[in-house]
This record gives sequence, C-alpha cells and structure tokens, in this order.
Amino acid sequence: MTAEHITALKHLWQQAFGDAEELIDKFLTTGFAEDRCHFLMEDGRPVSVLYRFDCHLNGHKLAYFYAVATEKAYRGKGLARKLMEKTHETLKQ
Repeated sequence: MTAEHITALKHLWQQAFGDAEELIDKFLTTGFAEDRCHFLMEDGRPVSVLYRFDCHLNGHKLAYFYAVATEKAYRGKGLARKLMEKTHETLKQ
C-alpha cells in the first residue's frame, strides 16, 4: 500500500466519520493492518473502504467489519455492498 493510498484512506475516514487527524493516526499505528484493510479504487484512489478484525466466538472464527465508508461523490453506486461481498468471498477461501 502506498503513502498516497494511506493519505486517501485518512481523508475518506475523516469525511465519513468526522474524526480528528490525531485519532485517525492513532488507529493507523495501533489497529491498522494492511491485510485487514479492503478497498475499491476509482480514478486511481481508494473510494470505498472497510476494515476488519479477525476474532473468535464460541469456537468459531469471525471477521468483524467496521468503519465501512464510501466517499461522498461515489455513494449510491453499490460500492460498499460490492466491497463487502468481495471481502466475504476472499474470507471464505
């Protein structure tokens, strides 16, 4: 993942959730893992994203999706749904 991707993801997070840059940076240094960040690209940048935590519950493996967001200009096109379906298929494998 490039520095430009990280910058675009930070912008998308701030746009969607309104969090301060310091909080986003804290997440990126403590809770972020590249292999648990899934996004769709449009116009050369991430425009829809979801993050996941892998966990276990009652002996079952689970993936918890959180911070699912799509850039305002790209909303209403089914990108988040497509991203969740794509991520689900990846996890089934």
